[in-house]
This record gives sequence, structure tokens and C-alpha cells, in this order.
Amino acid sequence: MRKINFFLPEDEIITKGFDKKAKPVMDRIRFTFPARVHITLIDSNRLDFGKPGGGGLGFAVQMDNWMEVSLSREDYQDSTRDSQLLLSHMTLIMKKILNYQGGIRINLTLNPFLQPHKGLGSTTAILTACAQGINMLFGSPLTTEEIREIVAYNYVEVCDGKLAKGMETGVGTYLILKGGFVIVGGDLKVIYGRRFFPFYNVVLVDPGLTRFPHKEPENIPEFRKVQEEDQAFRYQKAYLLIMELIPALYSDNFEKIGNIIWRFQWGGNNLLEFEKYPDRGKRILNIMHELRYCCQPKPIVGITSLGPVIFAICENPESILKTCEGLNAKTFVTKIDNEGLKVLEK
Repeated sequence: MRKINFFLPEDEIITKGFDKKAKPVMDRIRFTFPARVHITLIDSNRLDFGKPGGGGLGFAVQMDNWMEVSLSREDYQDSTRDSQLLLSHMTLIMKKILNYQGGIRINLTLNPFLQPHKGLGSTTAILTACAQGINMLFGSPLTTEEIREIVAYNYVEVCDGKLAKGMETGVGTYLILKGGFVIVGGDLKVIYGRRFFPFYNVVLVDPGLTRFPHKEPENIPEFRKVQEEDQAFRYQKAYLLIMELIPALYSDNFEKIGNIIWRFQWGGNNLLEFEKYPDRGKRILNIMHELRYCCQPKPIVGITSLGPVIFAICENPESILKTCEGLNAKTFVTKIDNEGLKVLEK
């Protein structure tokens, strides 16, 4: 694996050869964007710091996050300290690609449930929204796929007031921009994307846990264990995706989709994510089991990314909310976002 280096926003800028001589076409733009649920990686052995890959699948969820990007005398980020570092970094990247010397102001407001290190992709959402917001301010000289590539190769995590290269599969960037459900393969390539159960509810459940603390984007020894586990389970994942999940998605077979996603929880990277918590995932596993079998038809249940947030897709959230109340777990009820980033006003 690559060595982890810490740096400031003006360092480690990768343009991927993009060079646009663009001019602003408006003074400001305001838009909303979703959060993302990352169901599973396909193969963690194809992932590294600063090297996107690994593949994966997930879906977007509606959440009241908004950003305003506007021209200014100098760069300014109106947000929390950690978000400011992310916004500053992506602003400098986009300005270099667009050959723009002026200032850009960004105002960011995130839904309180979208917190860092909860598994909902707050960092991916901020970086992607910032890149696309600036892109739109300049008349969209970059395509959606180019924005995804720029974000993926410049994906960073905030660590003790500095930045470090992180790991990005390309799932989150797609979902923030386009919404719906997606399966992403190697080299960020989209294998399959579609609308996903627009009338169902999604209950996001926070067990109130935090992962073991460490000062790097990822605990290297733990991640190597994940890679070893994935060396065996990646073949099963690939088979399940092609032979079972995609056909089930075509026919909107809720029960079969739920069974396959439940199977993903018990092998490969998902299985070892539980060990990153002080109780070795006992509380998360208990909540997942309770939610999976609390009502009929059985909800689609799983852990998102590294967790600890659990997702449950259902028609009626009443039984799930009652179960979570009994387990003293916080909940956020929403729906799947099938639109992605949405402009409010220009």
C-alpha cells in the first residue's frame, strides 16, 4: 500500500490532464445534493490511498444538504473547520483546471445527520458538490464523468487539521451527481445504474458507536485483513451481482434484492468492518438482526460503508422505528434520491 502523507489544501493537486480556459457564466448558483449509502466494496485489493478503484454498489438518499457557490474577491468557505479544508482543496483544484485566478465563495449547510465517520459519505458529498458547483458556475465545461474522475483522484480525508489521500470507489461521486442505485466496477466505470424504489422509505439508524480512533485515514493492519478476506469473497460477490442482483433489479424483486444484500453483510469487507468497533460489532449486528426480521415483507437491511450507520428500506417504517426506540438507537427517515444534485436557483 502507498505511504500516507499529510498536506495542506494547496498541495497534492492532480488535474488528470484537464485544462479548460473557461469563464464564469453566472455570479452564483445554489443547489441541494443527497447523501449516499455504500452497500459493499467488490474488491478492496483494487483500492489504495490516492488510487481509486475497488468497485462497489450503493444508492442515494434524500437529505437536506445545500451549497451556494458564487464569485468573490477572494476564496472563502463558510462551513465547519474540517469542511473548510475539503472545500478549499477542491476549489484550488478546480481553479487550476479552469485557469481561473479570481475568488470563489462557498456556503455549505449539511443535514445534522450527515456527520463524518458515520458511513454516509459526507466527505465524498462535499468534494463532489463543490467540484460540480464550480463547474456549473463556469457553464459546465467538464462532463459528469470528468468531475467523477477529478474527485476520485483528489479524494482526501481530514486528519488532525491536515489532509491525507483517502480511498474512493466512485460509487459516491456517481450517486451525489445522479442519484438512484449504481454498481461501479474497476477504473470507476459504471456497470449498471437505475432508479431505485422511489416510493419506499429508508430508515437510517445510528447505533451511537464510534470506531477505534487512529490518526490516519485507515488503520493499515486492519485493512490488510479486509483485503485477505476479500481475496476469497470477491468471486462470490461478482457472481451474485451478475447472476442474481442485476436480474432482480430489472424486475424490482424487493425480496430477492434484500436477500442478496443481506448475504453481502456476512463476507468480505463487510464482515470485518464490525471489528473496528470496541464491542467488535455486537450492537450493530444485534440491531441489524432485529430490523431484518421485525416485519413482513422483510426490509432490505445492511451497514453502509464502514458504519456505524445501518440502513433499512421498507414500505412502512412504523415497525422499524418502534424496534429502534426499544434499542435506544437514533433514526432518520427519508426516501431514496433518484435525482441527485439539483439546482435551486441561479
